[in-house]
Amino acid sequence: GDSLPLELAYAAERVLHVAARHVDAAAVFDAVVARDLDAPEVRLVADAAAYLPAAKLHDALAALLPALARCATNSRAPLRKAAVDAFVALSLALGHDELQPHLRFHLDDNQLHLIAFYLQQRRDDDDDDENYQGGIPHSRSR
Repeated sequence: GDSLPLELAYAAERVLHVAARHVDAAAVFDAVVARDLDAPEVRLVADAAAYLPAAKLHDALAALLPALARCATNSRAPLRKAAVDAFVALSLALGHDELQPHLRFHLDDNQLHLIAFYLQQRRDDDDDDENYQGGIPHSRSR
């Protein structure tokens, strides 16, 4: 068929992640959002969201949220997880309170609770990272 060998597909995804982080997140985001979303594209959306201006993300929401909502209900678990991660990344980039009304339009209560759970977990992880210095947690230092 016309599918890439797994190793090549993984390498290509990693290159795009590096490009999103260090070269041009907007170009990667535009290229990805223009495609049918599968797990690699959804992971790239999540990755690029942190590096894009809020206005760029807002402009993409009308097309992006329905596509991510379809991914969130897909029968394939990796695609559903990638969609949740993308919703979390968008919530962090735009602010959860601002994104919530848009999410409510596309997702059911269970999905919204799942996103809120992972969003809080991500915030807790980020807080934990900030509390560490030299491998010793500040809050637990003796």
